[in-house]
Amino acid sequence: MSYREISTIEISGTKKSISFTRLFYKFSFILCLFPFAIRLLERDLQPLYFIVLGICLVLSYRTKTSSYLLLLLLTGLSIIIYRLRFDYEFVDIIRSLPIYLTPIFLFRFFEACLSTSAFIFSAIRLSIYIYVMYASLQLFGIDILGMNNEERVASGRGFTSLTNEPSMFGFILTLLMASMLFGREETRLDWTIYAVGMLLCGSASALICSIPLFATLLSLKFIAILVTSLSIVILGLIELNIEAIVPPRLIYIIQSSGLDIFLSDHSINERVGHLAFIFSNPIHFLIGGIHGWGSSYLEFLTLGNHPFFFGSGVNNILSGIGGVIFDGGMLGIFYILLMIKISNLRLRNMSTRDVLICVGLFFVAIQSVSFANPLLTIPLACNALAYNEFFKKAKSRNL
Repeated sequence: MSYREISTIEISGTKKSISFTRLFYKFSFILCLFPFAIRLLERDLQPLYFIVLGICLVLSYRTKTSSYLLLLLLTGLSIIIYRLRFDYEFVDIIRSLPIYLTPIFLFRFFEACLSTSAFIFSAIRLSIYIYVMYASLQLFGIDILGMNNEERVASGRGFTSLTNEPSMFGFILTLLMASMLFGREETRLDWTIYAVGMLLCGSASALICSIPLFATLLSLKFIAILVTSLSIVILGLIELNIEAIVPPRLIYIIQSSGLDIFLSDHSINERVGHLAFIFSNPIHFLIGGIHGWGSSYLEFLTLGNHPFFFGSGVNNILSGIGGVIFDGGMLGIFYILLMIKISNLRLRNMSTRDVLICVGLFFVAIQSVSFANPLLTIPLACNALAYNEFFKKAKSRNL
């Protein structure tokens, strides 16, 4: 009996085989789509998805592994070891494991996937609907799982849905929609639900990340959808009280100048400050950070001549790509390039549509979405899946 084999049960006189391994793969993928929802620990990102992906890795031991994935594993382990140069506490050291192993686990999951592409994209579509539906319930004060943060709502921020904060809700929607776009599985209803979700999240940074994806609609075929959707939204905001739908914080950000935002909004000030500190220092692209993040960023705030003033000594980098570069330097850059290679993104021959999707994905990746979040890797894995499916069909037609 192989590792994919299962059990046979009899239903109404007929025998039907059920692969428990396949069922476990599907269950694991669904958990990856909701990494914040099932709360086991007093922290934001929950570890359950990482555990089940590790089990899937063991179950896939007979499937051939690509050399690039093995190289990605070696690079990730090297960064984890190199990161020990920082004088971090044990918890901060352990935190690097899901950051650099989650993308590897997910690429391996797709490489040995026992689920069809139809299930993968159907699950992604359903998760978009669930996220937006739950945020809609929060709009009416219904929060069954207690995910919404009352302090954030009271301060005029948007809804969290099944995540830890409004901006993360928006980022996740964009990552899920990018996955659908890479697979060319999106529908008009998907776009409508996505637009409603971005409005509910009320996060300026998340809305910025969604702009490249919405720009893919700017064609003769879909321009009517865009105009209709905008008209419905605008009429709805006029008919109802705009502040009852759009979070006051988002209205304030839209009405404020760039300097006012930097000086008054601590969240934006800190996020952009992290990016400025990492990407303005050439040393970070070579050897990464010299000292631990917390002490280095506090020194940057104290000594620098810049508009950034908000931050803490916590070793938590609010940038996925920035964190990898700060931890690994050239190793981190190589790690990211390997992920792009494994995803089969053809950077030289990209269509305008694919370029816009990648820009949106990049915007999210430089935000506070860590590579420990499986949803940051799923769009790349979906592109690889769609790429392989396309060439399988092309090969079968030529036979």
